[in-house]
Amino acid sequence: MNFKDKNDLSSVADSPQSCAEAWPAALTIAGSDSSGGAGIQADLKTFQAFGVFGASAITAITAQNTVSVYDVQALGADIVSIQIKACIEDLPIGAIKTGMLANTELIEATADTLEAYASDIPLVLDPVMVATSGSRLLDIEAERLLAQRLLPQATLVTPNLPEASVMTGLPVGSDPLQLADKLLELGARAVLLKGGHGDEAICTDWLVSADGQLSVNWPRRTGNFHGTGCAFAAAIAALTAKGHTLQQAVSDAGLWLQQQIAAARKPQKGELYVLPFAAARC
Repeated sequence: MNFKDKNDLSSVADSPQSCAEAWPAALTIAGSDSSGGAGIQADLKTFQAFGVFGASAITAITAQNTVSVYDVQALGADIVSIQIKACIEDLPIGAIKTGMLANTELIEATADTLEAYASDIPLVLDPVMVATSGSRLLDIEAERLLAQRLLPQATLVTPNLPEASVMTGLPVGSDPLQLADKLLELGARAVLLKGGHGDEAICTDWLVSADGQLSVNWPRRTGNFHGTGCAFAAAIAALTAKGHTLQQAVSDAGLWLQQQIAAARKPQKGELYVLPFAAARC
């Protein structure tokens, strides 16, 4: 049988070369969430929602769901560094997003590897220092090191209000613009200060850089939501990888996140709602 006569695949055979000309890809460096609502899983789902190819470097394995975090096991610094390097060497990474880095060794390894191999790739730094419950996720030395090593490398840092207080040393409840200005003084090129931990009826996010200030208001929704910080930062990274300006990426990522929050689902036992990570409509 002449296979080509029966099923002519010549056009299909040519398609991989044409597809390789330009395709957006992003890398997430973060911990794994076994329940799929945050961390690496949330980042990769978010990249996919924006049509961006997702790569990952896993820093820690967690056993968790929306009820509790049962166990955390950090990976070694060497394997995290090799994961990052392997992805950057082979894939057209257009943006990088960091999440949970767990300890000083992983922060050092991530900072060193990004400095050596990705200094020209936009970096979205999600500090992941303070949980929604208020629990501190890094020890004091790790918090200091993250601000010292990764903040100056970041194109954008995306702290919530408690994390901004930790990073700056300013009191909880400080004026958001004061917090943002202090982060710029510490080396950040741009700051997205998220207002989700406030208690006003309107949630205000502030994008602050040397070029100016932009505030975006969202209606505050009742309930607690799992993985929103991860998803927001990952969406910004995805849009950055697609060539959007920082202001446009933050605006479109915020709109998409509000769509996901509006469609969030409640699991069987936990009190945290999980996002659907639906394809972007904005």
